[in-house]
Amino acid sequence: AIRGTASNGFHAPALQTVSFSNTSGRPNGLISSLVRPDSAAGLALGAVPLAPEKATGYTLGITGDITPQFNYAVDFYQTEVRHTLGTSANVGLDRTNADGLFRDATGAVLNPAQLAILQSYFTTAGLAIPQQGNGLTAHYFTDVGDVRSRGLDLTVDGKHRVGAGLLKWNLAANFNTSAFTRISGVPAKLQGLPNISTLSLTTQQNTLYLAPRDKQIFDVTYKSGGFSANVRETRIGKVRRFWTNADNAAAGLPTTGEWNAGKLWTTDLTLGWNLGSGFDVRLAAFNLFNERARRVPNISRTNASKAQYQYAFDTSGPLGADIGSQYAATVNYKF
Repeated sequence: AIRGTASNGFHAPALQTVSFSNTSGRPNGLISSLVRPDSAAGLALGAVPLAPEKATGYTLGITGDITPQFNYAVDFYQTEVRHTLGTSANVGLDRTNADGLFRDATGAVLNPAQLAILQSYFTTAGLAIPQQGNGLTAHYFTDVGDVRSRGLDLTVDGKHRVGAGLLKWNLAANFNTSAFTRISGVPAKLQGLPNISTLSLTTQQNTLYLAPRDKQIFDVTYKSGGFSANVRETRIGKVRRFWTNADNAAAGLPTTGEWNAGKLWTTDLTLGWNLGSGFDVRLAAFNLFNERARRVPNISRTNASKAQYQYAFDTSGPLGADIGSQYAATVNYKF
């Protein structure tokens, strides 16, 4: 069989995207704020009202069986999202260095004209001008551009009689790629400032490589009488993470780089017994071998991060922040 779809949709900005704000401080005296786009600070720094994300999607695939025991499906897809929501570049004044010079949010020293522009924006927004030994940076949610994703889904499954039971298996694989087809321009208010871009190179890369470029799942289930066993093996391909760390310059170390948060294998195991009289018991182990999120390389961490935390982990990766082995035992009764 041949199959295909064409679809469109939209996603309005979430309530927390429109209304959420957050301010945090670091031991070195730098204050960082996520401000609302419609706030005085957001408007002073070039924010505009948020528009809905709009998407169009297409798929085309074939499916069939090789024999009565083997089925397959191959699907190609493309999704385009316009007005993708993300956060703007940081704009700020930083005087946390020992030399007391004013720097922007990227660590570049500001000339008098650039400093005067930023000071006027911060004064208009009602934000304090940093004094010696502290700093203030701000950013906000905005339309960062358009993203196009393309990929291939492949599934193969089969079933076989093995002894007194039935063995079923399924192999699913995904391969994908993403790219920006448009990046929003820098707001007019910020075009006279250094190192300002709607999306930094690091943010662009982390957006495009947030998910792994390939993933495979192999699932096997065997049932015989009242007993069943299921094993699921998941392989997560390379997950690229990019970093920028201006603090390395003083030590003569690289200030940009890349590391791999992926290439992970996880195993899930479930055993079940039908005890009769309506009772069913299951024992399960998820992530059986305790695979954990990757630790962030120290070379990518700023001095402020190292002062706060001994270690840092990639919480945006496939395994999340705190996922290790998990176990469950369930008893079901049907009547």
